[in-house]
Amino acid sequence: MQCARDPDVETELRCGKCETPICPRCMVQTPVGARCRDCANLRRPVQYTVPPLLLARAGGAAIGLAIVVGVATGYALPHLLRQLSFLALFLGAGYGWLAGLAVSRSAKLRRGMALQAAAALSGVLVYVIYNAMAGVALLPRNDLTGYLFVVCAAAVGWSSLR
Repeated sequence: MQCARDPDVETELRCGKCETPICPRCMVQTPVGARCRDCANLRRPVQYTVPPLLLARAGGAAIGLAIVVGVATGYALPHLLRQLSFLALFLGAGYGWLAGLAVSRSAKLRRGMALQAAAALSGVLVYVIYNAMAGVALLPRNDLTGYLFVVCAAAVGWSSLR
């Protein structure tokens, strides 16, 4: 017997629902057995579908958090990142986690690529706002600790929404 989708492949498998011949490449394993792709009813999980309104709320939360944290730290502690050296990694990780949490909560605990990008961009934006408030260039040339903060914040923010 030949597979319904791949006619050049011989198979003894059949869909558990419609009895269509399927090969191992076409088969989808479900909790009730092997099914063809039509009967398996493959859908994307609700957790990873983000409607435009929730995406806008998540973007607003990411920008709002970056503004609040960037203005507060840039005004109160203008030279903080330059004095911390490698400890900026921990601050970056903390901010990335906070950005991921804020984005996820504002999007009703959804996840996905767009929300990951919002959390990662929040880590970049907070650094730019911090520099603007501290009175230095937006992207200083020799600020290794600041760039470590940005990379760590973006990486943790991105990975927290997988």
